[in-house]
This record gives sequence, structure tokens and C-alpha cells, in this order.
Amino acid sequence: MRLGAVIAALSVWGSASSRAQDCPAIAAVLPNGTLSASLDSTNCQLSDGSPYMPYRLDLPVRGQIRIDLSGAKSNLGLILRDRSGAQVDSGTSIRHSIEAGSYVLLVDGRTATDLGPYTVATSFSPEAGMMCSDFPNIGSTQTVTGVLPGSGCLAPNGSQYEAYTLTTDGAGTLTIALASQDFTPVATLRSSDGRLLNSSATGSLSAPVSGESQYIVVVNSADNTGAYQVVTAFQSAADETCKSQGTMTDPASANGAISSGSCYMTEPASGDQLYYDYYRVSLASAGVVNVTAVSPDFTATLNLLDAAGNILASDSGGGEFDPSGNAQSNLRLQLPAGDYTLQVVSDVPAGGKYSLQYAFTAGNPQPCAPVQASPGDLLTGALNANSCRTALGLADLYTMTLPTAGTLELGLSSLDFQYPPGCARFQRQPDRSQRRFQRPHGVANHRRSSGGRVHDRGCRHLRRRPVSGHYEVHRP
Repeated sequence: MRLGAVIAALSVWGSASSRAQDCPAIAAVLPNGTLSASLDSTNCQLSDGSPYMPYRLDLPVRGQIRIDLSGAKSNLGLILRDRSGAQVDSGTSIRHSIEAGSYVLLVDGRTATDLGPYTVATSFSPEAGMMCSDFPNIGSTQTVTGVLPGSGCLAPNGSQYEAYTLTTDGAGTLTIALASQDFTPVATLRSSDGRLLNSSATGSLSAPVSGESQYIVVVNSADNTGAYQVVTAFQSAADETCKSQGTMTDPASANGAISSGSCYMTEPASGDQLYYDYYRVSLASAGVVNVTAVSPDFTATLNLLDAAGNILASDSGGGEFDPSGNAQSNLRLQLPAGDYTLQVVSDVPAGGKYSLQYAFTAGNPQPCAPVQASPGDLLTGALNANSCRTALGLADLYTMTLPTAGTLELGLSSLDFQYPPGCARFQRQPDRSQRRFQRPHGVANHRRSSGGRVHDRGCRHLRRRPVSGHYEVHRP
């Protein structure tokens, strides 16, 4: 399926960001490398049933990216998106000047029957004289494979290196084992400001680390280049109170309390400390994870992280209210087999008690079914914990068939949740006669033009309470 941008009275949006039940990018593609895989019924699907596979692409420095798709026996294509979900480029071959940061690369089929094998080859050339800084994350207990040189990073002495950012929860001892059959590995651990903490010419080292801190794991070679593997392990300090509260199994429930002795993170914008508990989640097969948290003392924020520490999904107060009137937070996400971390974060320093419910349903991803609508229809609905989950959060999807080109005006009203007027997404169908309207819940970051239209610069999740409830779509 090929997506495009649509101009309407309510928004201007690169609607390649629109998709159905959202599947996060967990598998990675290297800046310089080749991967081969296949699209089949186990992959995520757009609302029309066309499959796609998302890959995470981390670039530590700006430069020129080249991505080529080959080996496909059906009609497949590439879509490159930035961190906000906006389309950067698309096609079977991408050439683009690109900034440092995290991106998502989709391999997708035009129709539901476009399946089969494919090969993606990437080539990245960093801008000369630029220092690398936005390194990909690595978990404190994780195995990562890579290639030296992979990102094109150069040390001040001109030697090539790869690096990863590691963030700790609590204090303890970090062990790093770097191995390669192609070169003699040199492992280095640095603080976030670049200070040398430990280095090993054998590729293995251990070092004490502080809680709620960032470190840089550096991969060097004493001679040649080639493939390598990094294995990290962590042992909490004996007196450390920031530890995993347990491993969630299906079904599971937990009662906990967040206090000043819990784990904490620093909010970058305000500098405030946010206290949290965390749990391990280990999935033996693909399926849907469904988690709900509620507290009488605070509105919980649920964060689901992958093994490297990347946030895959977050929710605060999006699960309606419990019988006592407490706001519930809910995450429902399709995930592949693997290891994950679930955080329960308090929005007040004092913390308090909370309860957590966890369930897992094994199975392949299911697309969100859009509802047929016509221009001028009065559409009523409700967003709740069972609604479709997209990159924007809770959403309902509608399909409209337009007989001719023109301007489609839509108005949205709700007494239950807030939103900037007109922040919506449109998804172009192949024959360009249909438009799919996706109404997300709380969204922000927009501006009005002089003509009264809203030009959306990336509708984002708003943590409001409530962020679910009834709505009405009508003529403005």
C-alpha cells in the first residue's frame, strides 16, 4: 500500500505516518549493512490488510543515507520516518541528506497479497568533521551485534569506533564482554561527559556504576574491522533499593507503593525527579500485551521499554476511571517475542500505592477495521481502552469515498477530552478517491494559518485526564 499527503480544511499532514494497530520498531537496521527477511501473515498490518515490518535506524551524526530494497518477488516499498512519525522519504531506493537521530524504516506491501522475501541494504556517509553523539541505546542486560565501521564515527586520532548509550536504573556493577572473530576488540566505558572509566584490550571489563546515570560503551579495534558482539550484564549493589519488582507472567497482578526509596528519573525540561517502580516482561512468542495501572494517590504513567531502553509506548490516564473515580492508565501493544521493561511512574513526588494488572494474548497482529462514512455524516463514537492503538494513541478510523477532488471539512467535539481543533490524519487510498480519517485522542503542537486551516506539525500525545470518552465528528 502506498501512502501520501492530503490537504484538507482541517489539516495538512504527511499521512504516511498513519497506520492501523501500531507496531513499534524493535528490530534494528544498521547505518551500513544488509538484512534479509520476509513479509508474511505474522507481520503488522495496515487497516487494508497490507503488511509492513518496522525497523529502528539510529544515526549518531548527520550525513547522507542510501537505502535500497531488492530481492522482492512482490510489490514492496520503503518508507522512512523521523522520530515524530513524519515521512522523510519513500520508494524502493532512498537517497537523502539526514540529521542525527532515531528513525523508523518500514518495508511494506502495496496490498494484502504483497508478501514474500526482501533484502534491505543501507549505506551511510557522515558529514566530514562532525563528531558523533546520538548513539543508539544498549540495555544493562542485553546482547547486541554490530559491524565496525557501521556508523562512520571517527575518534580525534582518526580511528573508527562504534558506541552505545547505557542508562542505569540503580547502582551496581556493570560487566561488558566484547567479542569478534574479525578483529582484536577493545572495550571502553566512559561517563556521559566522555571521562574514561575503564578500558580493556581483551574486550572484557567490569566497573561500578551509579544509579539513574548514563554511560557510553565504546567499541574499538586494535587491528582490523568486521562484525562483533557486545554482551552486557548488571549486578545491583547490595544496598540498592531501585530493583525490579518482579517478572510479569500471564495473567498477573501486583500491588506496590512508590516512595522516595524507589527508582527515579530526572525530567529533562523541568529538572524534577519522577519516582517509579519497574517490572520485567519476557515474551516467548508474539502477541498483545495489555497492562492497566491505577492509584488513589497519583495518576500513573505506564512506560513500556524494549531491551535497549527505548520507550515503545506510554500512557497516562488513558484507561478511563475505576469505580472509585481514580484515573486508570492502560497500554495495549502488539509485541514480538523478547524481553521488555514496564515502568510505573508517579506524577507526584510523594508517590503512593498502586495496583497493576497484566495480561498477554498470543497471536499475530490484527489490523484496525475502518468504518465506512460519507461526507456530511454525523459520526459519533467513544475512545476507550479497547479502541485501536496508533502512534498517536487511542483512535477510531473512518473511510470516505470522494467523487471529485476538493476540500473536505470536518469538525470534532467532545465533552470528555481535549484536543486542538482539526488535528486529524488522512490516508490516501491507491485510487486516490478514498480518504481515511483517523481521529486520535489528546493531541497537540499545531498552528493556524491566516486562512483558518490548521497546519499540523506533528500531533503529539497529551497527558490529560481523562484522555478517553465520547466524541462527535460533524460539519464545522
